[in-house]
Amino acid sequence: MCYITHSYLLSGDDQPTCTNCDAVLTVKHILLDCPELRDVRLKYFTACSLRDIFERVDNQFIINFIKDAHFYHQL
Repeated sequence: MCYITHSYLLSGDDQPTCTNCDAVLTVKHILLDCPELRDVRLKYFTACSLRDIFERVDNQFIINFIKDAHFYHQL
C-alpha cells in the first residue's frame, strides 16, 4: 500500500484521496478508517490500531483484505 499512499511524495503530485469517501488516503485509512471498507474489513479482522493489525492479525488475512478491497493490483 505504500505506493498508492506515498508515491505522491516522489512525483510531486497532490496527496491522494480515497475514492470511496474523499478522505486522505493513508495505510491507516484503508486498514482501519474507511467506512466503505467496513464490511470487507470485518471479514478478516477487528482491530483498533495499526499495531494491533500488524502484531495480531495473520499476514494472509491482511493480504486477503487488500485483495477484497481492490487495492492489491495497485501495490
